[in-house]
Amino acid sequence: MKRIKRIMELPGDVYREIKFAVQRVRRGYSARDVWSFDDWFLNVIPNMLRDLSEMECGYSLAIQPEFYEKHSAEFPVPLNALIYFGDQNDERIKAPEELVRKFDLGCGEYWKSTLIKMAEILDNCREAPKKYSDYRERDKVREDSLKEFSQLFVKYFEDLWA
Repeated sequence: MKRIKRIMELPGDVYREIKFAVQRVRRGYSARDVWSFDDWFLNVIPNMLRDLSEMECGYSLAIQPEFYEKHSAEFPVPLNALIYFGDQNDERIKAPEELVRKFDLGCGEYWKSTLIKMAEILDNCREAPKKYSDYRERDKVREDSLKEFSQLFVKYFEDLWA
């Protein structure tokens, strides 16, 4: 009980910082984060996306058809020949191992660049007030950025894990 009284007697800023830290530990966010949720989102999520892009943990399977379509000239076999479905006795066409490895590495790099792109879109949204003095132009840039981010976020939501 004495400790609680001592903590409450600390100067206001110190007490609030401790309080917010405890809230973050317990809930994952604090009252301060709620007060300016948009700032929190634009400052935290891009860093999380960059950190995720640096982890060597795989890539979104949704990337495979998109990557194949953009780079089909490099892969002279159908897409399903490059994707391993778990059945080694599968009678379908099988691509040479080095081609599968190249496809896998390419998908991984494409996924990383997609995560970085998502982070940069949010950075652009966060920096818009500094770049544009006209509020209409600033709001248009922010709105366009958030729409672009939202489309990618929804598309890859299930794959944002490490």
